[in-house]
Amino acid sequence: MKLQKRIYYLKKVSGEFVQHGENPVSSQIEYLQRDLDVLTGTLPKMENAPACKPTSVPGFEFPLTEQEDIERLEAEVRNDPYVRCRYVNYLINKKPAPINLIQFLPMVFSDEALIAYNYHGSHASGKSKHSMKAYTIFSECFLEAFEGEGLDMDTLTKQLVMDIKQSRNRMRQRTFRAKKTLQRISSDKGSE
Repeated sequence: MKLQKRIYYLKKVSGEFVQHGENPVSSQIEYLQRDLDVLTGTLPKMENAPACKPTSVPGFEFPLTEQEDIERLEAEVRNDPYVRCRYVNYLINKKPAPINLIQFLPMVFSDEALIAYNYHGSHASGKSKHSMKAYTIFSECFLEAFEGEGLDMDTLTKQLVMDIKQSRNRMRQRTFRAKKTLQRISSDKGSE
């Protein structure tokens, strides 16, 4: 029902864009309509496709540890409704109910895999990052998976921003501890 409402709203808004000679929402309408078709079963059944297992996504091992894995997952989810279904089911079934997304995201993406991403795509140092809000696997799929828990776009945005901050902090702490351990080892060798 919510997908139908979103499609209706986007179609209504797209008419205003067409009057101005552009239509940036038409691709979004197509994606949502495809999702709706998958959910309502109007798409033809995929032959020889295994059942949609809730705890796995073919070709991926979680947590994803490389940026290339994130990019590959994004491409697969955008291009194949079956992979999208399995990814959303994976998210639903792997997240324990009492934890929030900030605690859950490290179960899906390692800190090292997320180093090239932030929510808006910009960085204070001037280095550009990949914008998480433009990725289906971070936005639409998380909303679809956890809408039943009351997750909305504002909450998702806040939790993704907070998770990226905590991810960077965990990486700094690991680097600090590694340097401290190396200093301790080198000072122990020097005292022998």
